Amino acid sequence: MLEKNRCPNLTAHKLAHISYLEKMADLLYAAAAGELNSTALQTFSLSYLNEHLHKMDVADKAYLVA
Repeated sequence: MLEKNRCPNLTAHKLAHISYLEKMADLLYAAAAGELNSTALQTFSLSYLNEHLHKMDVADKAYLVA
């Protein structure tokens, strides 16, 4: 939607998603190897919700229309 609606923050938004996916992958690979850090996983997930969804998505909400 952001791309379709020509969001000026599209590049930053995409980079934020890539960063999130990379960090989540690291945490999940560690968990699969028997090194689950549930505190880090919970902290990271909550941070993403607070930082990305509540700040970045809200700031770009005008571009999040179908």
